[in-house]
Amino acid sequence: MKFSVLLPTRNRLQFLKYAISSVMRQDYGDWEIIVSDNHSEENIGEYVAELNDQRIRYFRTDRFVSVTENWNNALNHCSGDYIIMLGDDDALLDGYFTSIDRLISEYDSPDMIYSNAYIYAYPRVVPNAPDGFLHSCKDFCLFEKSKKPLWLSKKMGRHLVEGHLNFTSHYGTNMQYATIKRSQIEKLKFDGQLFHGPYPDVYVMNALMLEAERILVNPEELVVIGMSPKSTGNYLVNNDEANGMEFLNISKELASIDELTTTILPGSHSLTAWLVTMEMLKDRYKDKYPLVVNRAHYRKMQIKQSVRNFLTRSASVKAHDLLKLFKILNWRERAFFLSAFLPAPRTCARKAIHTLNKLRNALLYFGRRLWGMQKRCLKKLLGIRKNPVMQGEMSYCAQGMQAVKFSNILDVFDHIKSQRHL
Repeated sequence: MKFSVLLPTRNRLQFLKYAISSVMRQDYGDWEIIVSDNHSEENIGEYVAELNDQRIRYFRTDRFVSVTENWNNALNHCSGDYIIMLGDDDALLDGYFTSIDRLISEYDSPDMIYSNAYIYAYPRVVPNAPDGFLHSCKDFCLFEKSKKPLWLSKKMGRHLVEGHLNFTSHYGTNMQYATIKRSQIEKLKFDGQLFHGPYPDVYVMNALMLEAERILVNPEELVVIGMSPKSTGNYLVNNDEANGMEFLNISKELASIDELTTTILPGSHSLTAWLVTMEMLKDRYKDKYPLVVNRAHYRKMQIKQSVRNFLTRSASVKAHDLLKLFKILNWRERAFFLSAFLPAPRTCARKAIHTLNKLRNALLYFGRRLWGMQKRCLKKLLGIRKNPVMQGEMSYCAQGMQAVKFSNILDVFDHIKSQRHL
């Protein structure tokens, strides 16, 4: 069984070295790496040549192309029986190929194996996690009730796609979760290419959920998805969409559907990329599935995003921008636009609870001082819970992210390997 690891890259040699190393450290030998260099300024070809491993093949585009084109370029040069897409700041975990090969044998060659993953944020990427974090994705709906591999039903796959059509994600669409059979990839190709749209991973993962007959969900973490200083994830969490879109180079894909010109609103470029991607998926399978993209919900989300950017004094949205937006809305959307300026009930409730919490803590403090009562006795008497945490406001550690420090993703590889061998 031969595995192909696709490694598209651009100007991130520092992280690419870690990704390649994570593949070379595997205990399984029948693999190839396809490095697709998207016209980098760094000398990535020289580094690959220095590795002197014929299993690692290097290809370079003749110009800076979109992420979608570069992914297709990598795929077109591979020859494996199963395909893995790995970002240049990601890493396979120890035993990846051995585990997947075992699952392929035990479950009679699934069309796709959807495996669990860790998310690793490098230090100083996420604002409220300066030391970075490591987080298992086991809380996704596909993994939360599973302790051993299980088959994904067609009904569940359709439900996951419907979530994306309504701009709600119930599962991770990063390609790193997937190990895909070559014959299934050939079935999904359209106009000779697998990847389409501004978000090629969202397109392909949802296409697989619709079309693949045998999807095996594997709850074991086999890969680490990296969030490095130059990653799309970094741009998104730091509200730097402009650089994120430039990094992906998807302006051509965003303008690929003419009928959306009256639907698209200013706001989040990411939401617009999501819209265009799902419209392309709908058009591809319109004769087979009754897919409906919720354009009204997209427009509401964009209105809310524009108002939020204005209220937070984002440089991207000024008062005249909001006036232009208001003029092109219908009357229902204008009502929603105006309501977006009002404090959300949940925000008001959060502030009220915070104020009450401070008052109760003050009573607790003075009660201890004046009457010498023990803290836990007074809390029990008043029914106080110090620093209550509202649902959806948990810290990274409270969500299962491990408070450990790693300097790079290979440290994560070594740490998890050592933990598994204890």
